Amino acid sequence: MIFFALTIPLLSGCFSPDLLESGKEQKIREGDAFFASGEVDKAIALWKESLEDEKRAEVYEKLIMVSFVKSDLGEAQGFAEEGLSFFPDNHNLLFNLALVKYHSKEYQGALEEFDRLLSLNKYYQNAHFMKGLIYESMGEDELAKKEFINEVNNFPGSRNAWLKIREEVKNDK
Repeated sequence: MIFFALTIPLLSGCFSPDLLESGKEQKIREGDAFFASGEVDKAIALWKESLEDEKRAEVYEKLIMVSFVKSDLGEAQGFAEEGLSFFPDNHNLLFNLALVKYHSKEYQGALEEFDRLLSLNKYYQNAHFMKGLIYESMGEDELAKKEFINEVNNFPGSRNAWLKIREEVKNDK
């Protein structure tokens, strides 16, 4: 009888939300460890499995990053879009989707995503810089220069934006 009195509280503690939460976190941490050791496919599997338990924006960000590392822009875009279906105003997911579209040479779509991001957070670092790169790729040098200046106005330490402005000034001469 004493055995049951001691066992029931112990067993009920095994199913507490705190322990279940730590199991979810453990999958993510294990995925991180696999990624750090170069076992990318195992990391992806654990991160995907963790999404079955709970949708988390940071896990989608990890999957997008890994897809970039694997040079699979289609997969990266899929993860970004899926993540945004659950977290529509997540700034990092919006930035990543715009970045994927830029690298896929979908310049108009990338501009739209950056504009959407900047409507939510006009100070998101590198958003104006990336818009400048897009305009530059489209041959719109004046618009590019304007975006590089916007980036420097928001982040005076943006070395890349300063370099682009100097480059634009040299080209104007």
